[in-house]
Amino acid sequence: MIDDVYVIGVGMHPFQRVSPPMRDMAYTAGKAALDDARIKFHDVSELYNGYLGGNLLEGISYAKDFGLNNASITHVENASATGS
Repeated sequence: MIDDVYVIGVGMHPFQRVSPPMRDMAYTAGKAALDDARIKFHDVSELYNGYLGGNLLEGISYAKDFGLNNASITHVENASATGS
């Protein structure tokens, strides 16, 4: 069975010459995406976390910043193609 998937909100962290901690950037982008979608984190059922060179459990720590729920968290790392 194939379920339809929809992107209902997006968020980004602005580019800066000196980057803040990755956790801060993830929170800023995630909060903006939730606000754009007009939902709360407890409404999210799946979380996909992609980056290069991070720890395998980083996605869980980011989710905790939003109030960890029962969402499945999938870590994706594929060098420069992680975003695909």
